[in-house]
Formats: sequence, C-alpha cells, structure tokens
Amino acid sequence: MNYYRIRHSTDRKIVGKFTQINEVKHRCSVDDKRFIDSVFFKKASFDPITSIGILDKKAKITDLISTSGQGYTAKLLISGKLKSLIEIHQKSGLEFFKSPIIYGEEELDDYWVMSPFETHPEFINYRDSHIQSRRRKAEGGTILIDLEVGSYRDFNELQKRERVDRNILQVSKIKLIENLSEHFFILRSIEGGFGYFVSEKMKNDMVAMNITGVAFQPSHLTFNEWVVP
Repeated sequence: MNYYRIRHSTDRKIVGKFTQINEVKHRCSVDDKRFIDSVFFKKASFDPITSIGILDKKAKITDLISTSGQGYTAKLLISGKLKSLIEIHQKSGLEFFKSPIIYGEEELDDYWVMSPFETHPEFINYRDSHIQSRRRKAEGGTILIDLEVGSYRDFNELQKRERVDRNILQVSKIKLIENLSEHFFILRSIEGGFGYFVSEKMKNDMVAMNITGVAFQPSHLTFNEWVVP
C-alpha cells in the first residue's frame, strides 16, 4: 500500500494566504501548566486550555488550517469534518480538543486541535532508509553526516549517543516496512521533526469527501524531491 505525508496546502486558490492563521488569541498565559502547548506527544492528564486562531483577512476557510505561533505546536488544527474521518481510520493514540477560529466577524466552533500521544517508529525500514546526523562544526554551523542503521533498536541506541553531543539524528528519506495495514499514523525523528501519514485508501477518502487545505507528499520522497521533481 502506498502512503502519503500530510502537508498543508500552499495553493492560494485553495487557502487564499499561507499561512492562514498568524494571529492567536490566548485564553490563558502561555506559561500556564494547563496551556495546550504543554501537552507534547503525551496523553493529557488534565483538560488543556486551547487558543482561538484568527484567520488572516486574505485566507480562506479549509478543513486543515495552516498555523504559526504558540497554541498549535506539533499539532494539527482541523475541522470537525476531517476529525470525523480521522476517527474512522484511527481509534487510538489521538486526542482532540475544541479550538475555535475567528473567520471575519464569526467564531467557528467546530475546529479542533489534534494532539497525538502514540508514534510508530517500528513502521520504518531503517536498513533501507536514509539516515543522517546533523552535527555541530567546531568553526560554527552544522554538517549532515550519512549513517547506516540496521534496525529501530540500533537507531534508538545511536540517537541516545548523538544527543550527548547535541547532534540531531533523523530519517531523512523514509522506507516503510512491507504489509502495513494502518491508515493513519505519526512518525518522529524524520525530516522536519515529525509527520502525519495516511494510506492511499484514506487519501482517496479525503479526496472523495472534498477535504480542503491538504497536500499529499508521497512517503518515499523527501520534501525537496516532492516540490522539485
């Protein structure tokens, strides 16, 4: 089965302006322990306080909204329509918290921050993927070093060693294992830090339902390979 990484659409015909939300109204201090950004790849043990995003005047309303700033760190801002589809395909590992947006003079209540607390590094074929370490140079700056890794266990052990020297280990080009049956999952320690992935079936469902604001990057391509074929 083919898989795709979910990206925010940058097509102005669809989104109007990228990014769509640049101004955010916080309903608590960003230092409050209950603020939504304090929930980072873990299950919330309290009811997080979300923010209200203000859609740019030139932006259009879509099912997946591109955001910047605090209130959406490592999370997706999605419509109730997209939330319902994701819940059909993924029964665990995700929490949804109501996070309204302001569109013109109207507050739209059926928008949600999707917060993941399960990732699946075991879905990566590390032997056939491209692994790199971003290492600091003595004269300043960083350099990418190619590495060979045979398994997730090897990757995990190497990552611990790299962190000691403040290096960043990542899978820069992904090869997924064979015979995956999942339709939605999250990966970390990849190009860009983390990513949300859907199966071809779920992609087709999203297209059929006219889910807007989404672009689909084939999972086996890097970002540059995708945008510059």
